[in-house]
Amino acid sequence: MKPHRVKHIPTGLYYKPYGSNSNLSLVGKMYLNNSDPYNVNNGEDSIYISIRRFHPILNKFPNEFPELKFDEWGNKYCGYIPKSKFIVEYLE
Repeated sequence: MKPHRVKHIPTGLYYKPYGSNSNLSLVGKMYLNNSDPYNVNNGEDSIYISIRRFHPILNKFPNEFPELKFDEWGNKYCGYIPKSKFIVEYLE
């Protein structure tokens, strides 16, 4: 399989499975096989995203994350975004 990244269509940001502030970034994670959350067949139609409160992404894209809800500890927005809002972008 070609190297690829998972891109969030509305924002143009890329998914990364780690991160203390957000699961979306300008660079994201490069995958070399089908282990990315878009291609993994785990019975889910969505990808889990969390974004820390006051992160610049929330200011830049205030209306792009209606699926995310504030967590009970009050420090981040989190939730499941449908896979239909993501694409696989292959790298050269």
